[in-house]
Amino acid sequence: HFAQDVIRCDVCPDTEEKEPAEIVCRSCRKNLCQACVAKHVLSSRKEHAVIQLSAIYRRPKILVAASLVQTIPGGFKPLSRVVKSRDGYLWTSAEMNVIKKIDMNGVVVETHSTGSIHAPFDITLNNTGDLMFTVMAAKELNVIRDQRSVTLIKISDGWTPRGLCSTAKNEVLLSMFKTGNPDKVVRYSGSRVIQEISFDSSGYFIFKDASYLCENGNYDVCVSDVEARCVVVLKSSGIPRYKYSGRSQPSFEPGSLACDSLCHILIADKVQNCVHIIDKDGQMLSVIDRSLTTIHKPVRIWVDDEDILFVAERGSGNIKAVKYLDE
Repeated sequence: HFAQDVIRCDVCPDTEEKEPAEIVCRSCRKNLCQACVAKHVLSSRKEHAVIQLSAIYRRPKILVAASLVQTIPGGFKPLSRVVKSRDGYLWTSAEMNVIKKIDMNGVVVETHSTGSIHAPFDITLNNTGDLMFTVMAAKELNVIRDQRSVTLIKISDGWTPRGLCSTAKNEVLLSMFKTGNPDKVVRYSGSRVIQEISFDSSGYFIFKDASYLCENGNYDVCVSDVEARCVVVLKSSGIPRYKYSGRSQPSFEPGSLACDSLCHILIADKVQNCVHIIDKDGQMLSVIDRSLTTIHKPVRIWVDDEDILFVAERGSGNIKAVKYLDE
């Protein structure tokens, strides 16, 4: 926006002149005037992250050297996954059938069963703050509600769910595989399939080994493909935009993905002990490596609302909080 432009409230009634916006809801991507903030936040059970609009236009820059903010015991050793909730807690999992909620000092405050003997493959948080997880062996997507595990989606026809993410519209994206078939990404609204992504416009399969997923702020779908050694970025319609193949090293092995408030895509590479940062169009911007933050074997990454990167280290069982953006 130019200086003379006035950003108006998206919630003010259309029958009235819309007031200038001062607040933005990052969960819903809506601009709000002061008068509309309360009714917007209370309009649903969805968890809303609201910040001053002025903060959005103080464009942070990527640091030349990232800095380690904190090291947190992850509650498991080895550790597999981490996500951070908006109330300041971390959820972690490993190769066992429990998921832990810990505080920022690593103290376990809750422990939840997956509801079976099986471990989760991936975990995430939806827009209402509920923890969701895939269980490959049971072919399920589950959620923890009211202190217990509830099955949201049971996958059939021989498909096995793997990675997942919750979208800005509170839909769910799942990566899946089936013997003898190309991998695919499936979008769900509730338990209903509304989109399947597996082939391009020429009929060629898009993925060899679709694993981790994230949705960028521009609604692009980002998928790590370990076998193809690349990250595939697609429009929300499923049309491929580009592939990112690392820094030309043959050892590039993309794993967990995350996106920040600037639509940067962060890519964990446990082989090279680093996190790649690219812009929304695939241009490499920076690499956070072991020499800067001591990260080692990053198996899961997560970026919180303050653009702090959380890195789960498999072997040590630690979570590294890393600052890589500054104003």
